[in-house]
Amino acid sequence: MTTVPPHDAVLLSLLWSTEGGLGAAQPPEGHEVFILLERMGTRAIPLLGDTLETSSHGPTMRMAAAWLLGRIGGDRAAQVLRGALGSRDRNVAGAARSALERIDRRRFAA
Repeated sequence: MTTVPPHDAVLLSLLWSTEGGLGAAQPPEGHEVFILLERMGTRAIPLLGDTLETSSHGPTMRMAAAWLLGRIGGDRAAQVLRGALGSRDRNVAGAARSALERIDRRRFAA
């Protein structure tokens, strides 16, 4: 994976660890953290990919990362999501599959 620029890494690590952030239970859709990460677009993919690939983050955070990757979309996000299809956690694998379907629907709609 590519590295996240230092200012983005600091911001994202703060978001990940704050109460109500991705380190806590998944916030509802539209939560500020989700909006910010989605607006970061492809710059958030390395961190989201690392989160998705690291089982110590727990399934809730990994599923949130998959969801966000599906929202960001594109080839890089799809590549990361394909790697999670074989996750031992069926919920994480299912979240990755749903996110890939979202990306595919957008591709075919364009």
